[in-house]
Amino acid sequence: MVDREEAYPTAPRGDPEQLSQVTRTGALTGLAGHGVELGRSWADLNISRQHAITTAIIDHVTVGPGTPGARTLDPARVAVTWRH
Repeated sequence: MVDREEAYPTAPRGDPEQLSQVTRTGALTGLAGHGVELGRSWADLNISRQHAITTAIIDHVTVGPGTPGARTLDPARVAVTWRH
């Protein structure tokens, strides 16, 4: 399995206060450095909290062209543009 840093080398990192200032949101407070715990508890968060977190760190997502006849999404077609 590919870890987050390898899969998303340009993803924002840093202390919570800095990330909060950069993204102009407090949605990330207390999350920096706790990715494993966040991943484990993600399904237990309400949709509003999940939305606030993803909105704070993702600018947009681009899905590249698919393969005719494919019945699944190839993750290699997905490009995440992170907020800086």
